[in-house]
This record gives sequence, C-alpha cells and structure tokens, in this order.
Amino acid sequence: MPNTIQVTSAQLIFALVASTSIGGIVTGSILALSQWRERKSRQNELILSKSVELALKHTETRMKMAEGSGSNVDIFPEIVIVRFYHRQLKRLFSKERISTDMEKEFSDVIHRVPLELRKSK
Repeated sequence: MPNTIQVTSAQLIFALVASTSIGGIVTGSILALSQWRERKSRQNELILSKSVELALKHTETRMKMAEGSGSNVDIFPEIVIVRFYHRQLKRLFSKERISTDMEKEFSDVIHRVPLELRKSK
C-alpha cells in the first residue's frame, strides 16, 4: 500500500484560508502598483498636453505682438517652447516650485499682490 498522508478537515481549511489570503495580498499589491503607475502616466500626459497648450498660446501671443508692433519679434520653434514648459511644469509637480533661475527672474511678478487682494485706503 502506498504511503498516504492523512489530512484533517482543520488542516484543509487552514490551507485554503492561507492560500486565499496570500492570493489576496499578491493581487492587492499588483493592483496598488498598477493604480500608482496609471496615476503617474496620467500626470505625465497632463503635463505634456498642458505644455503643448502653453507653447501654442505663447507662439500665438508672440505673433500678435509682432503684428501689433510692426517690428520683428523672435519666434522660437514650438518644440523648444514645449520642452521649456514641460520641464517647468514637471518640476512644479514634483518639487512644488519652479526652478531657482525662474524664481529669481520673475520674483517681482511672483511676489506681487494682485489688485483684487490689495486693500483700498
């Protein structure tokens, strides 16, 4: 007669519960990782799309300035402007601040109190 192992119902129930628990933990971990990756991808897509929008608006504004003034205005290729906005927005999302160079260059604009917030005297 071959060797057989006697398994009690308690051992069988424990094995089923343990394997179900491990499966749930693995599935939950994979789900959490995929959700994080999806959020990251959506954030990158948003940053890129907004960078393109800003670059197009920038070029449009520069062209209107050129038409209005009648003088030559430098208009850079939009891909260069997209790259600039993409870098700034990506930094803004990750570090919650713009680059130090931009902070210095535009400090007067950044720290200016808007008219609607100023108290009238």
